[in-house]
Order: sequence, then structure tokens, then C-alpha cells
Amino acid sequence: MRPNFRWLGFVAAAFMGWLVCASAAQAAIALPNVQYIFTGVCSDCSGVGLGHLFLKGTYQRGNPIQGSDFVSFDYASDLFSINAVSADTISINGIIPVLLPASIDLTFFDQTQNELFTSSAKGAWQWCFSFGQGCFSGDADFGVSSTWSAAPEPASMTVVVSGLLGLRLARRRGRGQGYARVAARA
Repeated sequence: MRPNFRWLGFVAAAFMGWLVCASAAQAAIALPNVQYIFTGVCSDCSGVGLGHLFLKGTYQRGNPIQGSDFVSFDYASDLFSINAVSADTISINGIIPVLLPASIDLTFFDQTQNELFTSSAKGAWQWCFSFGQGCFSGDADFGVSSTWSAAPEPASMTVVVSGLLGLRLARRRGRGQGYARVAARA
């Protein structure tokens, strides 16, 4: 018995249509902010330093980060915490690589609060307050290993779940036809 290619063609065409419509809709609406998570093992504090960098959804990994891409940055350890939310008072330099997790070169400077955060592709990192007085004047966190990772986007999780449901329905439909064929032969 030959498989039903007409049904498979319909499913493929419907998926391609959905993909085109979703891409057009995504281009027409504002994309959600994307979260990147910094985890650094502390050399001067206990445990880890944890940071969250939010960039606009229009930022493309692999390209230099512009000030216009910045939304907010926060960092906390058992010793210090910072929260920067104004793109007007910060400067940010770096490139988020396409493949994560990774250690990356990134520099973040908040001019209002005089705070500096840096991480290097070799893993070393530091955060310091009162930057003009030197980073290791007591108001600092630093370490020798760090990674950046991307938080999963809610839209990608929706696509994965809908794909799995589609496979489940296709498998269920295939079983139903098989039972009908056996019943028709008997």
C-alpha cells in the first residue's frame, strides 16, 4: 500500500505558509528583549557573581553591541549588586557570539554611578565601583572564570511544543488508518 503523499504535501505547505506568515508578523511587531546570563566564579566573594544583560530583540548575535541595543544590566554577588537601566548613561562594547555558552569580551561602563563591568574571552572578569579610584580599592568583585549564556526565548519553546504536538497528531492519525485497513480486510 502506498503512503498518502497528498496529506504529507498539505502538511508541508501549511507549515511553510505558517512560517512565512510568522516571519512577516515578527518583522511587523516589536520583538521581545533577549536576556543573556553572566555567571562568574568569584575570587574575592563566596560563590558566584550573577549578571543579566537585556538587549533589544533586534540585536543580532555576532555583531558589535551598540548603545541602542542596550535595555538593562544587573549584577549581584554576596558582596555587591548593581542595576543599570538607562541607555543614556552607559557605554557598552562587545560582541555576543552566535554560539553560546561562551566566555566573551564585554565592557560595560555606567557613567552616572561610575561602575565598570568587564569580562574577557579568557574567562577573567571584574566589576568595580568608584572606577576612578582603581578597580581593586575594596569596592570590587573579580574572578578568573566566567560564562555567558542565552535564556531560552519563549517563542522558540512554543515552536518546539507545537512541533511535538504535530508529530503526536500525525502518528495518531497514521495508527487510526492502520486499524481501519485491518478491519476492512477482516
